[in-house]
Amino acid sequence: MTSLQTLKNQLSYFLQSFTHATGVPSLQQSTLSRLCSLAAEEGFSSHSNKEIDFFSKKYDIALRLFSFYDNKGRKLGVETLNHAGLQLFAGLLYLRILLAIDQNASDIDQAKYINVCWKAFDNINLPDFLQTEPERLKYLQDKLFERLPAKNLQDKALSPYTVTNIKPVNWDGFKTLPIDVLFYEGPIARAYLETFYSLKCKSRRIHLIAERDLVSKKKGRTIYALIFQT
Repeated sequence: MTSLQTLKNQLSYFLQSFTHATGVPSLQQSTLSRLCSLAAEEGFSSHSNKEIDFFSKKYDIALRLFSFYDNKGRKLGVETLNHAGLQLFAGLLYLRILLAIDQNASDIDQAKYINVCWKAFDNINLPDFLQTEPERLKYLQDKLFERLPAKNLQDKALSPYTVTNIKPVNWDGFKTLPIDVLFYEGPIARAYLETFYSLKCKSRRIHLIAERDLVSKKKGRTIYALIFQT
């Protein structure tokens, strides 16, 4: 298992190897140059944490990074980050996890970092120094699961009230459409079903689709609500 300092050294060597081959990125506001700056730092400062959080959220949503973003976080153009840049990004995500553990970050933050790191490890062709790290990431995730759910969080989430009587939906007068809905829990999906209901329509069937995350542990692309006809 790679230690924190060893991973820092490996990231430094990796950064030197591909900047030597391709040259130091000349465009200072490019995604690649920003990631190179993060990798060159000894630790994550407040600014560094904001930077890695920004890229982490972008990747978490789209499973890719664009080569340029403006100062409002919007992509500039359609060019995506190259392969070496994505490998560097995966290393930085993993480094953030080890730093979070070393600095006793909250379990919630650790869970968030592990979740997006899994997405990167699953979708990026990892460099040699990360090839064996998915095994350790699984170990770190399992150790985290042993502490979750935290009792203090669970107590806050428990409702003091018990729902004892839920009235069944009256479907009289509703039209059943010859479609199936693949449903991934979220506000967009619920909005689709609410629209159906407001039009006095319902789908033939609803299938719940899970994606790989810290809860389901299944791998898949996020589907908010996909409607198809058979």
